[in-house]
Parts: sequence; C-alpha cells; structure tokens
Amino acid sequence: MRYTMLLIFVLSMQISYGQIVVNGTDINKLESGTHIQVHAWEFNSKVTVTVDYGQEREFDGRNISIAMVDDGSQKKVFKSPVNALNFFLTNGWELVDFAVTVSENQVDYTYIFKRQK
Repeated sequence: MRYTMLLIFVLSMQISYGQIVVNGTDINKLESGTHIQVHAWEFNSKVTVTVDYGQEREFDGRNISIAMVDDGSQKKVFKSPVNALNFFLTNGWELVDFAVTVSENQVDYTYIFKRQK
C-alpha cells in the first residue's frame, strides 16, 4: 500500500512539471539556454503576468498583444508575483535577474529566466 501511494505521489509530481503554454507555444520546449522575460504586476489586488520569449508581437491599432501564460485551455491565474516566480522555478527555469518598480498604486516585477540545461 505504501509503495502504491508513493508511486501515485511521484507520478503526480511529474505531471505538474509539464507545460508552460504562452499563446499556444509550450515554452518548456524551447532550446536549453533560452532566456525569457516574465513581467508581473499588481494593481488593485489583481495580479497580471506576461511572458516575452522573443515572439513576434501583433499590433491591433490600440495596443500590442501580450503573451499570457495558460494551461492550454484557459489563462493561468497567479495569486501573487511570487506565485508566478515559483511556478517558473518549479518548471525548470533558472532565475538570472530581476527588478522591482514601485509607483503610487502599482508594483511591477520583472524576472529574467534562462532555460536550464
């Protein structure tokens, strides 16, 4: 019984280390050594996270479309910028640099990650 529970636990850990889909692209399949920029900001207790992995951005006349993290079917919701940081670290991305910018009613976090080899 113990071995069965251990096996289920190990398999569930493997499943959670899966995809990070950004606008239809699984960025975990990018080449080793690839860098990405993750931008997270809090505004009125809401957290928004975008990812720049070097993709071409579309301009629709009003703004540039932003790449959102999703699970393949819907937008990924992060509870905090640290939750986003931990998500990428858990999925095999190495934190290279970060910056925090504070304004009157918004805090911006910029993380630079590198794909681990």
